[in-house]
Amino acid sequence: MNSGVSFGLFQGIPIAWIGVVWVLVVVLLVKEKTNLARLGLLMIAIGGLMNFWQRLIMGSVVDPWLFLGLIYNNLADYIIVVGLLIYGYTNFVRR
Repeated sequence: MNSGVSFGLFQGIPIAWIGVVWVLVVVLLVKEKTNLARLGLLMIAIGGLMNFWQRLIMGSVVDPWLFLGLIYNNLADYIIVVGLLIYGYTNFVRR
């Protein structure tokens, strides 16, 4: 069970931060002009919704997969990370 964010990082983070991150992602999604960057933000939002749904139902997120013997994660974590990579690529490498 994971009460933190992706890959179990930042355990015990205040719930208010979830709202702050959601507002930020929505604002960026609305302001973004390129479709590739929007795809990255959409993936971040979808992964976040998946984790939020589990958190709402069970109180925390279930992380069933062990990554490289170091950290546990789930599908939503991978979707968020790929979204971050796509968004980062469009904003820091392509520009």
